[in-house]
Order: sequence, then C-alpha cells, then structure tokens
Amino acid sequence: MNWADAASTGSAVIAGIALIATLSELRRARRDRSDERTAEIDSVAVITRVVHRPVDAETNGRFSRWKYEFVVDNPGRLPISNVEVTIAFEVDVQRVHYDGSHEDPTRALEMIVPVIGAHARHNWIRTVLIPHTDRHQLRETVATVTFETLDRGAHTNRWPRGSGFTR
Repeated sequence: MNWADAASTGSAVIAGIALIATLSELRRARRDRSDERTAEIDSVAVITRVVHRPVDAETNGRFSRWKYEFVVDNPGRLPISNVEVTIAFEVDVQRVHYDGSHEDPTRALEMIVPVIGAHARHNWIRTVLIPHTDRHQLRETVATVTFETLDRGAHTNRWPRGSGFTR
C-alpha cells in the first residue's frame, strides 16, 4: 500500500467517525427537543387565586361567599385546544352568577375554552357559596386541566400533583 492509498483510507475512516458523531448529536438534539416538549405539556397548569376570602359567614349565617380567579397557563410554543378545567372541592359549593342567581350545590366547577394560544393564559372569575364551617376543607381542592395538543394528542394535568381526583 502506498502513501496515497493510506491517506485515502485514513480520510474515509475519519469521515466515518465524523458521520457517526454527527448522527449521534442529531439524535441527542431530537431527544432534547422531545423532552422540552414533554415538559411544556406537563407544565400546563391551573393557577388558583382567591380574590375575596370572607372572614365570617355572610349568607343566612351559614355560607361564606368566596371569589376565585382560575387561570390556565400554557407555557408551550404551540396552542392547546378543547381545554376543560375542573375544580373539585371536598365540600358542596354553589356557584353565584353575576345576576345573583345560584346553581344547585355541587362538588365541582367546570369551565371550557376552545383554544389557548402558545405562551398564553385564559382566566375565569367565579364566586361560590361554601358552608362556612367547612372552609378548612378548601385546602383539599384539586384542579384538573384536560386539553389536546397539535403534536401529542390529549393530556390531563392535575394540581396539586399526585392528587387522586377523577371525574
């Protein structure tokens, strides 16, 4: 074998090693993008903020009027659709509408929005009557958000994590 053949063989080996390294890097980059997307989907959250926390029972001496803001946050780079939020309480609550009318007692509030854009939020303000003596059970409230993504189908996230609420 002469020097030209040896140089050619050496170049081919080096090119092969470079190709393997490039393919490995592409595979790692694709896995990183997939992991990032999974984190975006898992991070879609329902944020609960108490707007009004009563001190005493306000209605008939039995019920407290609580006002909440519920916010769905989509931190992802793609929109989510068919968004359904369920707020599950450990006690019966009655939703109070803007006109003052009340819904029947329930243990869950449900809210729906067709789409939440990328890096966007959607909020709802809800007022509920809660038996004042049961207010300590509000710590057990669970928020669930179910939605669809363009690239990965349907998902459900529960907050706080690890809670066992199911519809």
